[in-house]
Amino acid sequence: MPARIGSRTDYTVDEVATRGIEPALSVTAGHWGGTELRPTRIFLWLGPRDTGQKLVIPTGKEPRLLRNGRRRRHLRIGVCQITYLGNPLLTLGMLGYNVIRRGNDETPRTSGRDPDLDRDDSGDRGDGAL
Repeated sequence: MPARIGSRTDYTVDEVATRGIEPALSVTAGHWGGTELRPTRIFLWLGPRDTGQKLVIPTGKEPRLLRNGRRRRHLRIGVCQITYLGNPLLTLGMLGYNVIRRGNDETPRTSGRDPDLDRDDSGDRGDGAL
């Protein structure tokens, strides 16, 4: 049962601390769908999370797990629910870093010259011999 903080009923904190899990930030828009952002993966779904269509986009190599226990926090704003484990700003920062790094790793490295133009297919060695 989540503990309620102060008189606000839209913000709750789990009583049990969690460790050994990757930091995460999850945004759910009612039964329409949502996303869960982790430093090494992005989960997207349409419809209810358990039965809806799902897509996983890898962004990093292997997850770094939380060593110290953290409590999952929940914030409800209308039909949207935001849940996070760990610091959400750090989670977004690590995700952004991994996305940029992955984009740079997949970008082909070229010198700006066309290798087909450098190749001489005429059979001429340049010394006048055939």
